[in-house]
Formats: sequence, structure tokens, C-alpha cells
Amino acid sequence: MFWGIEVSNKAISFAPPYDAHLTSACLSVDATGTDRNVLVVKYDGKEYSLCSLKLGGLESTSLDLVFEEGKEITLQVKGAGQTIHLTGFFISSMDGGQDDEFGEDGEDEEEDEELEMEDDDEEEEIDEEEIKRQLKRKQEEEAAAQAAKKKAKKAVEAAPPAKPAAAKSPEKKVEQQKPVEQKKVEQPAKKAEPAIKKLPSGLIMEDVVVGSGFQATRGQKVSVKYLGKLTNGKKFDSSLVKPFTFKLGVGEVIKGWDVGVEGMKVGGKRRLTIPASMGYGSQGVPGIPPNATLIFDVELVKVGR
Repeated sequence: MFWGIEVSNKAISFAPPYDAHLTSACLSVDATGTDRNVLVVKYDGKEYSLCSLKLGGLESTSLDLVFEEGKEITLQVKGAGQTIHLTGFFISSMDGGQDDEFGEDGEDEEEDEELEMEDDDEEEEIDEEEIKRQLKRKQEEEAAAQAAKKKAKKAVEAAPPAKPAAAKSPEKKVEQQKPVEQKKVEQPAKKAEPAIKKLPSGLIMEDVVVGSGFQATRGQKVSVKYLGKLTNGKKFDSSLVKPFTFKLGVGEVIKGWDVGVEGMKVGGKRRLTIPASMGYGSQGVPGIPPNATLIFDVELVKVGR
């Protein structure tokens, strides 16, 4: 469910009826002056700066914050005091009561199947040619293996049985017919199981499902579905219905995402265990305590060009 609010130099306090996901901030169309406008939020008695916007400079920006249901927050614009428009959505209306566990059986699987059907048209536009090429390669490999087996079998059947040489005299040795060597058919190598990769930064990446579509690289726009949890299992954010889109590797999201999503292929699912240094650090944000390790289950559904 969409929600939006206008914030000016007059402080506004409210308590969201559901968990509220704040995704963007933008200067009003009638903004004037070139002084900067700092958007601040007061939460649990502490004040945090969310972004700084300026006419002629950075006029809008993407945000990724979740305000907890029923928890009062205060928003205000400091500095030039121009009006800033905030937009996002209520998480409760989009989750549809799904369980916290990623990929759980029962009703969650049925809902996931419906979501995948809704996204088929988009994925077919991207993956159709790649799938055709992969199917063609697989058919050629299978045909080559079958042909090699038939050739080896015919060679064995066509070889005449060995005949003992006639003994002309006791001094001569009987020559023995050498058996026909059967050609070995090489078996395709088994694919390695996806490995868990841990970087020196502390980021852990585990490929649950390896995708087969386009690969996400730095600078591309990517769309993902995700579920975010703390190490105690408490969910703090999710986007399992409408994919979340961002530009990879340019700082629009936390560093753990910029590094962890890169290299995934469309259709793949990856679990990211992100240390606080690559998440929200020692300060934390509303809904996420300071120095928190974050666990994200991410599914890559689209790669833009």
C-alpha cells in the first residue's frame, strides 16, 4: 500500500498504522533557493539526519528505511526549510501475512508460484534467447555422446573372432590375435555444488539456487525480491511481491548489497550475511539496532541494460 507525506521546517509527528518502508525523498516542485535542506528524523529520543537535498544539486534520492508499526517518529526539514516529499509503502499490506521463513512449504510456496507466473512475461523477454542457446548446446552434447557409444559398439561387433595359427612345426610359436581396443566414452564432468564464500570484509555469500539468466554487474539496474532478518530471526524488512529496483555498485543501497548481489544470475537465490560494517554500522536505523549483523535472502528477478 502506497504512502507519502510532505515535510517542511515544521516538525511532524506520527505513528505508522503498519510497518512503513521509506524509499525516496524529493524536493517539492515549487522549491526555491540553493541552500541545502537536511531531512531529519527523531526516533526513541535521538535525532538522525537521513539526507541533504539542494535545488540545482541533488534534488532527490533513494532511501531504504523501515519505521516500526505504532512507534512514533518525528520528521522535520532543517536548513533552508523547503518542503520535501517522502514516499514509500506499508509493508503489512504487501506481505499478505506470509511467514518469516524464506522458501517455506505450504501456502508460501503457492503464493511464490503465483508471483513467478506474474513475472514470466518480463523474464521471457530477457531469457528466451539464452535458454534457446543452452538447450541447443545440451542437445548437441547428448547427440555427440550417443554417437560415440554407437560407434564403439559397432567396432566391437565388427571385429572378427581370433583364429589360432596352424602349427607347421614344433619350433614355431602360435601367434595370438590381439583384442580390438574399445574406445572409452568420456562422461561429462559433474557440476560442483554451490560453495559458501566468505570475504575478508566478513560478508558471507551462499548460493541457494544458481540462476541461468543474465548476470548482474556493476552499473546495471537490477530488480530483486528479498527478506531481511536479524540473527535472532526477527524480520525487519521485505519485498516479496513487488521487486525492489536499484542501480548496482553506485551506493544506492548498503555496501553489503552492492558487493553481495554482484555476480548473481537471473533466477538465482542467494543468502547474504552482512556484518554491521557493511550494513548500518554502530548507529543503526529505526528497526535495526546498532552493530547488527543482517541476513538477507535475495532472489534476482531482472537485470536491466
